Amino acid sequence: MRKETKTILDVILRCADDPVEIAVILSELEMLKAAGFSQLVIASAHAVKPPDELLEIGTVAQRMKVSKTYLYRRGETLPFVRREGRKLLFSARGLDAYLKKPKGKNA
Repeated sequence: MRKETKTILDVILRCADDPVEIAVILSELEMLKAAGFSQLVIASAHAVKPPDELLEIGTVAQRMKVSKTYLYRRGETLPFVRREGRKLLFSARGLDAYLKKPKGKNA
Protein backbone atom coordinates (compact mmCIF):
# COMPACT_ATOMS: atom_id res chain seq x y z
CA MET A 1 0.00 0.00 0.00
CA ARG A 2 1.28 3.47 -0.85
CA LYS A 3 2.39 5.68 2.03
CA GLU A 4 -0.24 8.31 1.16
CA THR A 5 -3.01 5.71 1.12
CA LYS A 6 -1.85 4.30 4.45
CA THR A 7 -2.04 7.81 5.97
CA ILE A 8 -5.65 8.18 4.82
CA LEU A 9 -6.51 4.76 6.22
CA ASP A 10 -4.98 5.74 9.56
CA VAL A 11 -7.11 8.90 9.65
CA ILE A 12 -10.27 6.87 8.96
CA LEU A 13 -9.40 4.37 11.69
CA ARG A 14 -8.86 7.20 14.20
CA CYS A 15 -12.33 8.55 13.33
CA ALA A 16 -14.07 5.22 13.96
CA ASP A 17 -16.37 6.80 16.57
CA ASP A 18 -17.40 9.73 14.34
CA PRO A 19 -19.49 8.57 11.36
CA VAL A 20 -19.91 12.14 10.11
CA GLU A 21 -16.15 12.61 9.86
CA ILE A 22 -15.82 9.27 8.04
CA ALA A 23 -18.54 10.38 5.59
CA VAL A 24 -16.66 13.62 4.93
CA ILE A 25 -13.41 11.73 4.29
CA LEU A 26 -15.18 9.28 1.95
CA SER A 27 -16.75 12.12 -0.04
CA GLU A 28 -13.31 13.70 -0.41
CA LEU A 29 -11.95 10.37 -1.60
CA GLU A 30 -14.73 10.19 -4.20
CA MET A 31 -13.67 13.62 -5.49
CA LEU A 32 -10.07 12.40 -5.73
CA LYS A 33 -11.25 9.27 -7.51
CA ALA A 34 -13.22 11.33 -10.04
CA ALA A 35 -10.22 13.60 -10.64
CA GLY A 36 -8.03 10.54 -11.19
CA PHE A 37 -10.43 9.01 -13.72
CA SER A 38 -10.66 12.37 -15.47
CA GLN A 39 -6.88 12.42 -15.86
CA LEU A 40 -6.95 8.87 -17.25
CA VAL A 41 -9.52 9.87 -19.87
CA ILE A 42 -7.50 12.92 -20.87
CA ALA A 43 -4.30 10.87 -21.10
CA SER A 44 -5.95 8.19 -23.25
CA ALA A 45 -7.45 10.83 -25.55
CA HIS A 46 -3.98 12.21 -26.17
CA ALA A 47 -2.46 8.80 -26.90
CA VAL A 48 -1.11 8.93 -30.40
CA LYS A 49 -2.20 6.19 -32.77
CA PRO A 50 -0.02 5.50 -35.78
CA PRO A 51 -1.70 6.39 -39.08
CA ASP A 52 -3.76 3.68 -40.70
CA GLU A 53 -2.02 1.95 -43.57
CA LEU A 54 -3.91 1.47 -46.83
CA LEU A 55 -3.28 -1.95 -48.35
CA GLU A 56 -3.34 -2.99 -52.00
CA ILE A 57 -5.79 -5.62 -53.19
CA GLY A 58 -3.15 -8.35 -53.61
CA THR A 59 -2.03 -8.09 -49.99
CA VAL A 60 -5.61 -8.20 -48.73
CA ALA A 61 -6.49 -11.16 -50.95
CA GLN A 62 -3.57 -13.13 -49.47
CA ARG A 63 -4.46 -12.22 -45.87
CA MET A 64 -8.13 -13.09 -46.35
CA LYS A 65 -7.33 -16.18 -48.46
CA VAL A 66 -9.67 -15.07 -51.24
CA SER A 67 -9.18 -14.08 -54.87
CA LYS A 68 -8.73 -10.54 -56.13
CA THR A 69 -11.91 -11.06 -58.19
CA TYR A 70 -13.85 -11.80 -54.99
CA LEU A 71 -12.61 -8.55 -53.48
CA TYR A 72 -13.46 -6.53 -56.59
CA ARG A 73 -16.97 -7.96 -56.64
CA ARG A 74 -17.62 -7.80 -52.89
CA GLY A 75 -15.45 -4.78 -52.09
CA GLU A 76 -18.32 -2.36 -51.62
CA THR A 77 -19.87 -4.60 -48.94
CA LEU A 78 -16.74 -4.81 -46.79
CA PRO A 79 -16.55 -2.21 -44.00
CA PHE A 80 -12.81 -1.51 -44.41
CA VAL A 81 -12.70 -0.58 -48.11
CA ARG A 82 -11.57 2.84 -49.25
CA ARG A 83 -11.97 3.88 -52.86
CA GLU A 84 -9.55 6.22 -54.58
CA GLY A 85 -11.05 6.81 -57.99
CA ARG A 86 -11.41 3.35 -59.52
CA LYS A 87 -8.81 1.84 -57.22
CA LEU A 88 -9.83 -0.17 -54.16
CA LEU A 89 -7.68 0.24 -51.08
CA PHE A 90 -8.19 -1.43 -47.74
CA SER A 91 -7.72 -0.10 -44.22
CA ALA A 92 -5.15 -2.25 -42.37
CA ARG A 93 -6.82 -1.56 -39.01
CA GLY A 94 -10.25 -2.30 -40.42
CA LEU A 95 -9.03 -5.54 -41.98
CA ASP A 96 -7.45 -6.64 -38.69
CA ALA A 97 -10.69 -5.96 -36.80
CA TYR A 98 -12.71 -7.80 -39.47
CA LEU A 99 -10.45 -10.86 -39.35
CA LYS A 100 -10.64 -10.99 -35.53
CA LYS A 101 -14.46 -11.11 -35.54
CA PRO A 102 -15.93 -14.59 -35.00
CA LYS A 103 -17.41 -16.06 -38.16
CA GLY A 104 -20.32 -18.44 -38.63
CA LYS A 105 -24.02 -18.73 -37.84
CA ASN A 106 -23.68 -18.50 -34.06
CA ALA A 107 -21.23 -15.58 -34.07
